[in-house]
Amino acid sequence: MKAAYLTQTGGPDVLRYGDIPDPVVGPGDVLIRNHAIAIEAGDLFHRRAGVVAGPFHVIGYQAAGVVEAVGSAVTRFVAGDRVTAFHWLGSHAELMAVPEETVYAVPAALDLVQAATVPVAFGTANEALFAIGGLSRGETVLLHGASSGVGIVAVQLAAAAGAHVIGTASSEERLDRLRGLGMTAGVDRRGAGIAGRIAEAAQGQPINLYLEMAGDESCSDLLRLLPYRGRMVLVGLAPGHQVALDMMDVVMGGVTVHGMLFGKELGTPRVRATLAGLMDRMVTGEIAMPIDRIFPLADAAAAHHHAETGSPFGRIILQP
Repeated sequence: MKAAYLTQTGGPDVLRYGDIPDPVVGPGDVLIRNHAIAIEAGDLFHRRAGVVAGPFHVIGYQAAGVVEAVGSAVTRFVAGDRVTAFHWLGSHAELMAVPEETVYAVPAALDLVQAATVPVAFGTANEALFAIGGLSRGETVLLHGASSGVGIVAVQLAAAAGAHVIGTASSEERLDRLRGLGMTAGVDRRGAGIAGRIAEAAQGQPINLYLEMAGDESCSDLLRLLPYRGRMVLVGLAPGHQVALDMMDVVMGGVTVHGMLFGKELGTPRVRATLAGLMDRMVTGEIAMPIDRIFPLADAAAAHHHAETGSPFGRIILQP
């Protein structure tokens, strides 16, 4: 099969394109012929600093396509099924072998490019807002890093749930696009005094829930914006930044701070049902992921370069 693979970690140029052996399909695996591959933040991290396992190491978390074959123990899928899937590696290729637990059926009316963006971004946003964050209608949620992939989905889900959404992003153009997705108020995260500007945007209303997706040095200041019994969910961390929270702020504010690594739960029946429901909502057009650019798989290095330097809004897609 053709794949974008690496033999060492580093910048985008370490990605090579060529023929490598097809993946081995175990008894519990589903072999997928990829039609669309979503580039995730974790893919960039693993290319830069992950562990290279073998001479043809293929990175990549998720893709959507059509089932090519199934292992002898697989019960939920057959060849020809349209699916999207998550795995810790292997998406940047024509074929991907994935354990059945993290393969999800795609509705007939949902485009496979959109389906490729579902497990990580849509699942993480839903989990952080509702399963962990407990967001309710009429509450206010702060999304720091709202123009990230998870943030874009979180804006839409929170607005649809009847919440007031305050989001931060690094330009007015990005904030305008987020307002078009349902964000109530936007704050430019560049410059000093971001906590004060967010407080002004809240217009005296308490910020009940705070989702941290930027992971920068402003976390401790933003935590202090929460009222007593406020909730914070740490969704993502910026590479090279250390998040330091003052435990006295947590104690005196009665604040609940949650961390999450959604990949550990993607194989559970609960999450499979959640993702199925989110894809049904995508079919109706209620929620969607903006597609920034589509690259051929052969240009994976250029796609990674764009992901790191081009300030994309939404997901970048690779197509074999």
